[in-house]
Amino acid sequence: MIPGMTHDAKLDAILNGLLSRVPVRIKNDKKDDTRLTMDFICNALFQKEGHGNWETEFLERRLLSDDFIQFIEVDGVTLPEITDLGIKYIQNGGYKRERSNRSIDEELKKENLKNAKRSWVALLISIISLVIAITKFLIDYFK
Repeated sequence: MIPGMTHDAKLDAILNGLLSRVPVRIKNDKKDDTRLTMDFICNALFQKEGHGNWETEFLERRLLSDDFIQFIEVDGVTLPEITDLGIKYIQNGGYKRERSNRSIDEELKKENLKNAKRSWVALLISIISLVIAITKFLIDYFK
């Protein structure tokens, strides 16, 4: 993996890793290699990252709270499993895309505010022009 990965990139990597195990689990009636614990997955994916135990727990909590993973018991070992919601989420771009979409939304809001300010200025200029035109018309009419 790339040194200095963001948490979003790590979350996507975990979900992609779990997604790659779905065919194996389906073929083996939800059974999988019992070594594939959350600690093992994180250590394998992020060993060059200086990844600590606290970060594994942080990533695990995030994935659980987002309902993208659940834990299943296989031969007395608790293994992470990607949920249907997690599959759909990662297939739609995952955390990286969500961050990109948020960035785009923020930029659109800024542009909309700029446009709204310009619209007010244009409306004000239109009203002033209309008042001047009406005033000129009335002055010319009553001369």
